Amino acid sequence: MRKLLIALLSMSLIVHHFVSAQLQIPPQLSRSPIIIVPGTLGTEMYNGTDKLWPNIPMMVASKGDRFMDPLAFSTAGVPVETGVLTGQVITQELSFDYTNSLIRDLQSQGYTLGKDLFLFSYDWRKDIAQNADVTLKNFTIHVLAQTNAGKVTFITHSQGGLLVKATF
Repeated sequence: MRKLLIALLSMSLIVHHFVSAQLQIPPQLSRSPIIIVPGTLGTEMYNGTDKLWPNIPMMVASKGDRFMDPLAFSTAGVPVETGVLTGQVITQELSFDYTNSLIRDLQSQGYTLGKDLFLFSYDWRKDIAQNADVTLKNFTIHVLAQTNAGKVTFITHSQGGLLVKATF
């Protein structure tokens, strides 16, 4: 069994070397960049400078959830408040680790945020098709151009997987 594993590993290294040599890709650029796409509620939401989601202090201190009313949509599917904007992908909120450990693990493997590791924030309230056709597609094109890569790897959670599937 050990000889088989060594043989397979050697073949893998030879194939990797051959592919890299054929395409003349330096070894450090041979891996594709990663885009992390969170699920529903995985991106911060702001109304101006007021953080609406997640706003743990308001969730605990408030007697209701009226502070999040600007996140609502009308019955026609239009945002009630036009000033609501996305923030960053949630990494950690208090002791809740959403993507922080994943990012740290990828960084320990040599990935660098903004260089070959990217977080895709989006308005999770909106229709998947709308986010796919415009937002994620453009973001992916930007990442491909910035990294000079031929493909990207997506790591998704929940609605993020549906978003990637709808885009590509």
